[in-house]
Amino acid sequence: MKLFIEEKFFSLWGGSYNVFHEDRSVAYTVQGQPSLVRRKLSIMDPNGNEVGMLQTKIIRFLPAYTIWKNGREIGMVKQKFSLLKPKFDVDFKNWHVEGNFMGWNYKIYDQQERVVAAIDQQIWNFTEHFVIDCANDEDVLDVLMLNLAISAMRKDQESSSVSSNDD
Repeated sequence: MKLFIEEKFFSLWGGSYNVFHEDRSVAYTVQGQPSLVRRKLSIMDPNGNEVGMLQTKIIRFLPAYTIWKNGREIGMVKQKFSLLKPKFDVDFKNWHVEGNFMGWNYKIYDQQERVVAAIDQQIWNFTEHFVIDCANDEDVLDVLMLNLAISAMRKDQESSSVSSNDD
């Protein structure tokens, strides 16, 4: 199954997205909630029910997001220390990610090294646009949340480097 993620042009924190199926019907909407202490992304189904949530872990040297699904914590994604390119520790479903994070094209693998999903960022847009190609329909929401967590960590790093350069 393919999903198309489009960041809303006027999102406050850069965390509001529309997520579409191939036929352009709405699969999910994502609403970012800025905070000085803890950021949160809520993922809603087409009926407006919250089906997932990402929330920053506070007081960490490197960014990390806790992933919630249907009101239950299912794992965490943490950025690892790396000098050359971003690396992430995925602590749910025994998944790991590999790829070109600088260009934002990467794949998610399961424990048996099978491809769970491929994520490609569409770079010719003013806002973030991703295409998720998920091998198994049951994994779509989990893949979406993992992609959003990695994207949010990237934005956290960009905003902290910009603010530290302004000093």
